[in-house]
Amino acid sequence: MDTSRSNKIVLLEDSHPGQGFLRTAVQETGHLVYAFDEETTFYNNFISIDPDLILFRSGSLEKVLRVLNILLYIDFRHPIIIFSDRKEVIDLVNFNQDLRATICQPPYHPSRIKTTIDAVIQRFPGVSKNSRRMPVIVGNTPEIVRIRKMAAGLGQNNDAVLIQGEAGTGKKLLARRIHFASEKKAHAFIEVNISRQVLVRENQIISEKDRAILKDGGGTLYVKEIDSLPFSFQGMFLQFFQEDRIKDTRIIASSEIKIDRLVQKELFRKDLYYRLNVIKIDIPPLRERRADIPLLADFFITRNCIESGGCHFNLSSKVKRALSGYDWPENIKELEHFLSREGELDHEELILDEISEMSRESREKADKGIHLKRITGQVVGRIESEILKLVLEKTNWNRRRAAESLTISYKSLLNKIKAYNLN
Repeated sequence: MDTSRSNKIVLLEDSHPGQGFLRTAVQETGHLVYAFDEETTFYNNFISIDPDLILFRSGSLEKVLRVLNILLYIDFRHPIIIFSDRKEVIDLVNFNQDLRATICQPPYHPSRIKTTIDAVIQRFPGVSKNSRRMPVIVGNTPEIVRIRKMAAGLGQNNDAVLIQGEAGTGKKLLARRIHFASEKKAHAFIEVNISRQVLVRENQIISEKDRAILKDGGGTLYVKEIDSLPFSFQGMFLQFFQEDRIKDTRIIASSEIKIDRLVQKELFRKDLYYRLNVIKIDIPPLRERRADIPLLADFFITRNCIESGGCHFNLSSKVKRALSGYDWPENIKELEHFLSREGELDHEELILDEISEMSRESREKADKGIHLKRITGQVVGRIESEILKLVLEKTNWNRRRAAESLTISYKSLLNKIKAYNLN
C-alpha cells in the first residue's frame, strides 16, 4: 500500500458508547473509511469494497474469533489490525505467521491509532493476487490451539508427520495447513488414498504423473488412511520412504486407528511406524471438544451464506447448546453437512426437534452396538479357543510349533492360552 494516496479501510466495530471515537480517529488519518457495526452488512460489502486494510474491534471473544476465521477464509492476504487485549486473540495472531495481522492494544489514542495504521500500510505493499485460500482450523479449546501452533511451527522443517483421528475430524485440513505454512506451499500437495487395488495394479506407491510433479521442485505427499495399507505391501512403502522418496518431498500420513495398536497386534510394521512417527498429532473427536461447536457452527453458516450470496444470520444460544449436546459420531464432517441446508436453519424448533431425534437414534444405536459387540466377542472367543485347542493337540502341545502353525508370535500364543485357560 502507498501512504501517499488514500487507501480504502474497512472498520467493523460493535455498537457501544465509545464507538464514534475510533471511527473519527481512523477518518482523520486521511484514508477512505467504510464503517460497519453489523456483521451482515460487513460481509455483504467486504468483497465489493476490496479494502487495502481491515480494522476490527469487539468486546466479545466469540465474535472476534468468528470474524477473524471468516476473514482468513475469504482472503487471508488482506492486512488486518485487531483492537484487542485478549490473550486468546493475541495467540491466534502470533501462531498464524501467514496472516497479515497486527494487534493494537489499549489505550487507544488518536496518535497511536494513526501510527499503527501508517506502520501497517508501510509494511505491506498491497494485496497479493494469489487465489489460494488458507486452510482455516477453527476452534479455541486447548488441544486445538496446541495443534494450530504445531501446524505453524512444522512449516520450518521437512520431518514426516503422522496425523491420527477418527473419520471426519479434519485430518486432511490439518495436512493442508501444515503444507500451507511451509516453504513448499507454492509446490504440489498430492493426496494418495491407499488401497490394495491400486498397489496391485500399479505396483508403486504413487503414479508416474504425480512422481513427475513432485520431482519438479518437491512438495507434500499426503498419504490418506495409512492404517489400511495391507501388511504385505508395507515393505514396498518402506522402501519408497527410504530409497525412492522424491527429493524435498514431505510425507504426511493419516490414520483413523492409532498405529501403535496395530504394531502391537503385528498388523503394522514397526520399522515403517518409526519412519512415519517422527512427529505425531492426534486430533480429538468433536465430542471431546464440545466448546468448539458454537465456533464451528458460526463459521460454517457464515461461510455458506457468503458463498451462496445469502443473508447472514446468527444461531440462537438455545440451538448452539443443543448442537453442543449432541455427540456428532461422524465429527466435523457431520456437523458441516447438517448446517449446509439453505432455508432450513432459521426454523429453530425444527432444528431442535431434529437434534433431539438424532440424539435418540444415536443412543439406541449405541445400545444395540454394545449388545452386538458383546455377543460377537463371546462367539469369536469360543471359536478361537476351539481352534487353539485343536492346533495344540495336533502338535502334542508343542507351543512353538503351534505358534508357527497359527502364524502368530510365541508370546501371543502364551497369552491366548492363559486367557482361555487352556493349560
